[in-house]
Amino acid sequence: MKLVNIKTLFSLPSLLNIVGIAIAIAAFYVLVSLADHEFTFNKSIDRHEDIYQMTYVYYGSQNNNMPRPLSEHLGRNLSPVESFGIFQSWAASSVFANKGGVYNKIALNCAGCTVGLFDVFGFRFAEGDTARFKTHGSMVISRKNAEKYGLKVGDMVKTDIQNTDEVEIVAVYDDFEHNTEFAQYGGFLCIGDDNVDNTSNWNYTVYMKMFPGSGNPSTVMPETLKDLLKTYSKSQGDDEDDEEEAENFSIQFVSLDDLHFHAPINGFHQQFDKKLAYTIVILAIFVIVIAFINYFNFFMARVPLRLKSINTRKVLGDSRESLIMSVVGESVIFTVISIALAAVIVYVVIASLVSGLVRMDELVYSNYKALIITILTALTASVLTSLYPAFHITSVPPAMALKGQMTQRHDSVLRYFLIGFQVAASVLLIICSLFVHKNNDYFMTRDIGFDRSNILSTFTTSKIADSPEAVRQKLLQNSDIIDVTWAANDFIKPSGMNWGRQDPADENKNINFDVYPVAWNFLNFMGIEIAEGRDFAENDHLSADGVIIFNETAKNQLGISLESPIRGHHPEPCTIAGFCKDFNSKPLQYGISPYAFYVFGKDPWAHWPLRRLYVRTAKNVDVQKATDYIKAALIEIDPDYEILSPEIVSFEKEVERNYANEKNVMAMVTIFTVIAIIISVMGIFGIVLFDTERRRKEIGIRKVNGATVVEILAMFNRKFLILTAICSAVAIPLAYIIINSYFSQFAYHYSVNAWPFVLGVLMAMIATSIVVSGASFKAANENPVKTLKTE
Repeated sequence: MKLVNIKTLFSLPSLLNIVGIAIAIAAFYVLVSLADHEFTFNKSIDRHEDIYQMTYVYYGSQNNNMPRPLSEHLGRNLSPVESFGIFQSWAASSVFANKGGVYNKIALNCAGCTVGLFDVFGFRFAEGDTARFKTHGSMVISRKNAEKYGLKVGDMVKTDIQNTDEVEIVAVYDDFEHNTEFAQYGGFLCIGDDNVDNTSNWNYTVYMKMFPGSGNPSTVMPETLKDLLKTYSKSQGDDEDDEEEAENFSIQFVSLDDLHFHAPINGFHQQFDKKLAYTIVILAIFVIVIAFINYFNFFMARVPLRLKSINTRKVLGDSRESLIMSVVGESVIFTVISIALAAVIVYVVIASLVSGLVRMDELVYSNYKALIITILTALTASVLTSLYPAFHITSVPPAMALKGQMTQRHDSVLRYFLIGFQVAASVLLIICSLFVHKNNDYFMTRDIGFDRSNILSTFTTSKIADSPEAVRQKLLQNSDIIDVTWAANDFIKPSGMNWGRQDPADENKNINFDVYPVAWNFLNFMGIEIAEGRDFAENDHLSADGVIIFNETAKNQLGISLESPIRGHHPEPCTIAGFCKDFNSKPLQYGISPYAFYVFGKDPWAHWPLRRLYVRTAKNVDVQKATDYIKAALIEIDPDYEILSPEIVSFEKEVERNYANEKNVMAMVTIFTVIAIIISVMGIFGIVLFDTERRRKEIGIRKVNGATVVEILAMFNRKFLILTAICSAVAIPLAYIIINSYFSQFAYHYSVNAWPFVLGVLMAMIATSIVVSGASFKAANENPVKTLKTE
């Protein structure tokens, strides 16, 4: 039995149908792979259901930056705990390997941890001995990086090119799956006994593995947790109970299974918005449904052309069942061809479109589960979608079909409902895409409280950082450079150093605030205004106990004044120089929290050197020329700077790093919105072909009676523009709900106003008019004599 007519297969409607379904299958496969990556996050870790991250909630704010003594106390005394590990996310972004007596930089992002973390997360070690993982001089490395850089157990590396202390690789572990908590790290450095007795350093993330079946201690044994907190407080010398403090401070354990989709937590957190993950799934379903709606509409558009051939076969003896199977088989063959074409689209087209946004080799190409789901979904959809057209076309009486007469059934309602679904989905996606674009523009243009224009930054060596005046004099010799300053690390980032200090108003309470070590001229360099007191002075670097400037939020929320006895990095109180006006120190997903700039004085912490250099250039300078000068000047001061493979970037790029996820979302939404619209356009094209074929006689009569081509085109456009208007009325409130839900995750965001809704509808109207006019143009120009003779 002949299933597919080759001429039919290569007709324009069929080719459009195959291409549309192929695009949809390719998009569906990629989207399902991305969604699977998020929904299975951490699920490959051994006993993931028993692992928890420890956090604390203080006056409603959740944070996972913990002090090590409290972590050790709970880890050892909480009965359900099988093992626990202390983790530090920012240990080193690169290391230097000794090859032939020369140290070379290798891109190896390392975290810090205690040996207990290996048991919690079930590290599998291929070689080496973790018993030697005890001091700062030891580390473990992943197998992939060991092979990539030719490293092995016993090799020595440095975490700082100018640090004389070497670190030994004591073990090699098997890599984690790409969608796990620690996949971003290529190695782990031992933190030894760092801050084991320091209650003021809240810079650690704690993971605990409970005995099987123990459950979450936060819900199973809340009273035990309170008692352990009291025991800890007493051990630190806090003998008096403070009911308000106890009421507003609590330990909360977050399951590793829930952690990825948990609301943002201050500190290290591989978080992803669950609503966005579901949006990816919905978008995947939208794309595949829209494509197979097109199949239905294309098939119905071909009904007038196929009635005679199908019913001729019926007259010649073919059973209705065999004819139905023939139509369904044709659909399956079309889909198989589309699947083959989809593979090419995934590897060539989509891979290029999402380059830099999606790691195709890790997230897509190796996802066999998503591939099976995609193939089964496509084949099932093709069968289900073709059944109604198959029953429909074989139900027309042969006598009527052989005369070329159309069926009198009122199938147009269903077809227009389906095309309306496509149009509504397209309008919805266009509006959402416009809002996401405007929100990302808002992030980069909003006034965040200081002057971020014309700034370049780079991370330097310790030797360069130890010579700030020499660097300043050297750089200012270039007339394109107008000022320089220093800081400990990136200025704008989700989390950083956080200090817990005794409340100056109540010795039984603690206050917490973020601290950013800077040079004395940092605030003036950035244009941050002082609201009360004074700015840092040049001689503050001679201070014995440090000098601090808080933001206004710290003053108002924490009740701090210029006279408050706040301890800095020494046991004695530091000098509070003043209060600056509020600004955004974190990405705009976060609100403004208590924050402080800190000048260490004459006795700084060795592990917090000011190695981030900021350089402000004059306006309209040649940025590349200024960058080359800065690099050459720093290499002249310290040749080791070149070994760092230094990146000198604009401050805008530094800020953009915080919005990488949002930019990816914007790009992905845009790409797949365009894909969905292309498929929808094909659907509209198909329904117009159907209409023009069905109304050929009517068009001929109208033209004989004097109707112009423009009037014929207007007749077709009127119907579809009304349909688009009705669908837009449905899409707008849905888009409003979705956008408000998306914006709810940001403390600051673009305002929800009317123009993206209006623009989205106008874009849909224009696209509809172009497609309808293009599809009906041939019929509108056809010779009416020929049309009426045929009819």
